[in-house]
Amino acid sequence: MRQIIKNFFYQASYQLILILLPIVTIPIVSRALGPTGIGEWNYVNSIVNYFVLVAGLGLANYGVREIAHVRNDKYNLSKKFFEIEFFNLIFSGSILIAYSIFIVNTTHNYLFILQSLVVVASILDISWFFQGIEQFKKITIVNVLVKIFSFLTIFFFVKHESDLPRYVFIQSASILISSISLWFFIKGKVSYVRVTFSEVIAHFFPALKFFVVKIAMSISNNLTKTLLGSLASMVSVGYFSNSLTMILISSSIIGALNTVMIPRMTYVHANQSGEEMLGIFKKTIDVQIFFSFLISFGIILTNEKLIDWFFGKEFTFIIHIVPLLAPVIVLGTIHSAIAAQYLIPHDKMLAYNINLIAATVISVILSVLLIPIFGIYGAVVSYLAFQFYLCVGTSISMYKYSGFKFEFMKIGIYCLSGFLMYVSVTFITQKFPSTPITTLIQVLVGTAVFLIISALFKVNPIFNFIMQKKNHTVI
Repeated sequence: MRQIIKNFFYQASYQLILILLPIVTIPIVSRALGPTGIGEWNYVNSIVNYFVLVAGLGLANYGVREIAHVRNDKYNLSKKFFEIEFFNLIFSGSILIAYSIFIVNTTHNYLFILQSLVVVASILDISWFFQGIEQFKKITIVNVLVKIFSFLTIFFFVKHESDLPRYVFIQSASILISSISLWFFIKGKVSYVRVTFSEVIAHFFPALKFFVVKIAMSISNNLTKTLLGSLASMVSVGYFSNSLTMILISSSIIGALNTVMIPRMTYVHANQSGEEMLGIFKKTIDVQIFFSFLISFGIILTNEKLIDWFFGKEFTFIIHIVPLLAPVIVLGTIHSAIAAQYLIPHDKMLAYNINLIAATVISVILSVLLIPIFGIYGAVVSYLAFQFYLCVGTSISMYKYSGFKFEFMKIGIYCLSGFLMYVSVTFITQKFPSTPITTLIQVLVGTAVFLIISALFKVNPIFNFIMQKKNHTVI
């Protein structure tokens, strides 16, 4: 458990950096590049991301799982590493060739050339290996240092709209540097093992199962915006995108635990410790649901006072949208945890993929039917339906394979604690101005109220853990 906590700390720290740095860089870059420069960057980057998505296939999670299975056997660990990396080299290399052909006759050709570094980075990325052997410290240190270096170079060298190529190069090069840096730590962990082509290519179909997840998630996050732009207006897309960004960023720290748990749960499963695995899952899912309610109600609480100073008064309308999307934090936490901590380690990707595809189809149908009539509210309903179906579907799969049941009484108390936090702190701060100080006060006071109320009901996992440790020390 201590190793899990350490790895979560490293991963959560990195997620925190990813949240804090954009708060500073977004205003700097927006003022320097202007709407046109930002538009060109996002246009080019969105296209490049499709190539990166395909190049990565499903190796991010598949590679982690495969390495975790054999991490205590150096020969098989080395063999598995070279099989997957050679496969990645062949597959991603072919995507790089396709990308090179694609950019020949495109506009913004020079930006696409600079962004080719990102595709190269996907070939060299071996973060999945270090995650598989649960060495998150190295990944975190490398990524944090590169992010800080990237931030400083942007701060000092991106000043004008003509600096767009420089900005694109900094962003692309930082990703490549992160990928290259991890190779310096591989020495001593693996030894070269000759592998056959058939062994290398055998990873295609298993990795493809994980790729389905990436594609479906990409569709769910992007297609709703595309349909909203086509069937409603671009203004609605802006409102929906910023609302969803707030939700996803807020829940990213909770999701960091899933990244940490995939290799650990895979290792436990490989050693046939079914009861231990379920015991760990019960503890981690409880903590994640606890914090998901805190963050969900926290977003609703801070929403009204935060929007104006953070996004600007032109985005005031999303005050009405963010609370409607807040349940996504709880729903997404549950289905992501089940997938990462149980279905993936147990190789039950088919069950997860079926739920994911069904949820995506439902979301698309609802978007087509509701957006022309209700606009942005139709998009909200379709996205909530996607998350709700996936949450229920994965929960049913979890019960089917393990007999696991949620403690609905405890979840109800989490919800009640969040509601009481919202009501009390909203009453206290209702006349406060819309400033960063007000948001900070709401966050600190709200968190304290939530923790105290849940502790009084004896469902606060942090408080209970501390009391257990204290009692154990006394005994």
